[in-house]
Amino acid sequence: MSLETLARPDDEAYGRLLAEVERRYGILIPPERDAAVRQSLDDSCSTLGLSDVATMVERLVVNDVHAVDHVIRAATVNHTGFLREPAAFEVILDEVIPTLEPHRDVRIWSAAASTGEEIYTLAMLAAERVGMDELDRRWHFLGTDIDSEAVGAAEAGVYTQERLDALPERVRRAYFRPATRGQYVIHDRIRALCTFRRLNLLARPLPFRHPFDVVLCRNVLYYFAEARQRAVLESLYRATANRGWLLVGASDAIEHLGTSWIRRSPIAYRRSML
Repeated sequence: MSLETLARPDDEAYGRLLAEVERRYGILIPPERDAAVRQSLDDSCSTLGLSDVATMVERLVVNDVHAVDHVIRAATVNHTGFLREPAAFEVILDEVIPTLEPHRDVRIWSAAASTGEEIYTLAMLAAERVGMDELDRRWHFLGTDIDSEAVGAAEAGVYTQERLDALPERVRRAYFRPATRGQYVIHDRIRALCTFRRLNLLARPLPFRHPFDVVLCRNVLYYFAEARQRAVLESLYRATANRGWLLVGASDAIEHLGTSWIRRSPIAYRRSML
């Protein structure tokens, strides 16, 4: 018998945690990530002063925000950065922005914003395309994430030099200022345009009063089972303005799910033109 097949004392508690994470947040943890997730949970228990995974489950059930953040970070792979998958931003700049109605407020939502790089990238590139004064007049950017610590980091807008490397030099100079210890802070005018909130994508109904013109939901759907993917995509559809747009990740295939979205390219979908 291999070491991997030996039972652990916390197997039952770990199973309950997996079930709770799927029920509350839709996230499925594949068996091949068990070892990494367990190690991360052990580290989290030490950080939070919890005795074991069973105690972590108890904290999760009562929606303790610190436990939720640690569990979400253990369950997901937080890989983000400025200008990630540049083709998506080219689509937005060249195909999406020209379709937006002039003289009307523009609302853009990053539905899995992590530490803010995606929505800040889009705000900076939009400023380059239409001008900062135009953004100030009528553009609104929202980033949401289930991880409250990531939301806090996005609001702060402070990043290391390495995180900026994918951006063109002119963009780095225009929209960041040096801070301490080799870090850089996003320009105040860009940061003022971007609002960040904690949000579970399984929330029903979504807490928005106004529809969005553009929704980015990239590289998060693969954490969900197909039924959850379909439900999330339909929820995003209802939160999007008529003729609005959805951008998904390069590896997010959604055609087989039979949603209401109309495909415009491998990564771009549009709400009904009616």
